[in-house]
Amino acid sequence: MPRPGSRRTKPPDGTNEALAAGARRADHAVRAKPYQSLASALGVSVIVGLLLGRRDD
Repeated sequence: MPRPGSRRTKPPDGTNEALAAGARRADHAVRAKPYQSLASALGVSVIVGLLLGRRDD
């Protein structure tokens, strides 16, 4: 039962299928090239960490 004031609505038709298809594509890509996927994730993490760690003194 939704809480009063919440705006939870039913997702559009086909949303769950589209998400599942995207997850399957991502799974296949990672399994096909695991080291490239790991390097990409590491690179993105480093960039995000640098951006979040910047200090304006």
